[in-house]
Amino acid sequence: MHASKKQQVIELTSKYAVIRPVDVAAAGLPREYLSRLAGEGKLVRVGRGLYQTPDREPGQHFSLHVN
Repeated sequence: MHASKKQQVIELTSKYAVIRPVDVAAAGLPREYLSRLAGEGKLVRVGRGLYQTPDREPGQHFSLHVN
C-alpha cells in the first residue's frame, strides 16, 4: 500500500531539518500540504515558506536560513 500524500510530505520533512514548498514540489507532491499539515499540528511553520516537524530542535545555523 502506498503512503498518502500527507504521509509522504511528513516523511520528506523528517529527512531534513527544514523543508520548503519547492522541495515538496520537486518530490512531485502538492505544496499546499505543508500549510494543511501545519494547521493539523503535524508540521511547524518556522519562517516564511519554511517548515519542520514539531519534535525537531532548530540547529545552530537556523537563523541564517530564516532571514
